[in-house]
Amino acid sequence: MRKTVIFPGILIILFEQSLTQRCDKQKIILLGDGNMGATSHFSWLGLFKVAIDNGDKVTYSVTAIVLIKPKYALANADDIAKIPENIFLGSTAMFLSKNGVPLHYRPLSYVAHPEYNTVVFSSIAVIKLAVPDDSKLRL
Repeated sequence: MRKTVIFPGILIILFEQSLTQRCDKQKIILLGDGNMGATSHFSWLGLFKVAIDNGDKVTYSVTAIVLIKPKYALANADDIAKIPENIFLGSTAMFLSKNGVPLHYRPLSYVAHPEYNTVVFSSIAVIKLAVPDDSKLRL
């Protein structure tokens, strides 16, 4: 719908569009604790999922990761460095293969930027993943 509003000396044309309409017509994949959207087209984008046991129930914390090599991903060091090692090693990196199948990998280790604790723009970590050589995960 098009609306025209006239103010003295100014002509403004407003276009109305539904706020709920999606620009992206791709299928949404719900993964229990996160929505990966249409990332099978961008299989190098993923989520790092950490289980948090609160005694009576388990909740999950999720942060974005980006695959940079077949077995390495980038993540926000602020999110990764706070995780105790035993919990980190029990966490899961999730990606979608080109055909939309969720792929899950365990982390092996991570290294934060050498200046991570000193400057804001160094908040990056590299995570090494246990990705088998015959994995369907591709850059």
